[in-house]
Amino acid sequence: PSISKEVAEILEPHLEEAKDWRRLAWVLQILIENEKNEQARQKLQERLSDIYANALGDPKAAFDSLSVAFSQKPSELSLLEKLITIAEAEDLFAELAEHLVAVLNKNQLSPEDQMVISEKLAHILHAQLGRTSEAAPYYQKILQANPTSEEAFLALENWFTQDEQWTKLVELYENAISRQDKSHQHIEYLFKCAFIHEEVLQQVPEAIRAYQRVLEIDPGREQATRALSILYEDAGRFDDLYLSLETELPKAAPEARVAIQFRMGDIAERHLFDFPAALSHYESILAADPNHLKAEE
Repeated sequence: PSISKEVAEILEPHLEEAKDWRRLAWVLQILIENEKNEQARQKLQERLSDIYANALGDPKAAFDSLSVAFSQKPSELSLLEKLITIAEAEDLFAELAEHLVAVLNKNQLSPEDQMVISEKLAHILHAQLGRTSEAAPYYQKILQANPTSEEAFLALENWFTQDEQWTKLVELYENAISRQDKSHQHIEYLFKCAFIHEEVLQQVPEAIRAYQRVLEIDPGREQATRALSILYEDAGRFDDLYLSLETELPKAAPEARVAIQFRMGDIAERHLFDFPAALSHYESILAADPNHLKAEE
């Protein structure tokens, strides 16, 4: 039966005193529908949710009631925390995610509140529902606003790798590099960029530049030096290969220097046509090892 707001207001305290929770919930719903004041309506909605959850043992109805209250005032983040608590207990993350998307799409939030809700939504989509492709746009916005967000970075790194979005993955690493000092992490991201450019995208110039940037930070990083030597040779960049070996020579162990010098001599002779330099290298080799047959030739 339908009753007026006035009758509902009269019935409310009596039903609560009698602990007639089902009828009280019905009366509160009537009061909510007739309440013009937003704050008062929100309080009634929260109260109705509490009755469903604690008195009637109906968490889904409590969730739905609280969702309405939150949609009316999404800046009230304490309501969101209550919704998350119910969602965790009743496995209602799909419903919560749908609701948060609708709230964000209204564009009625401050940038700060929008970011908080985006973080919650991205986490729910990625960690709770396994829908990382849907979470990715929110994580990208989060990372733009908060470049130090480890959760956003790792989620995007995993997703771009899984979905083979290599260009976006390189962009993710480059953005991280641009925000960091020249640290161990910085070098690690450069190596990852180099690998993607070289092995996946077949972009040799970009791979070379990534390894060069590693050596600019840590000139003694042998992994980068060896990779550059291979890439220079494959690309026919013998000038660069010669210079790379020239840099490597003083740091090499004594037993390795002869091999490096012979290679430098060979490059100078056959590719750079710098015969005096080639002869100098061969003479140095023979001075150290008179029986080196290749240098003798």
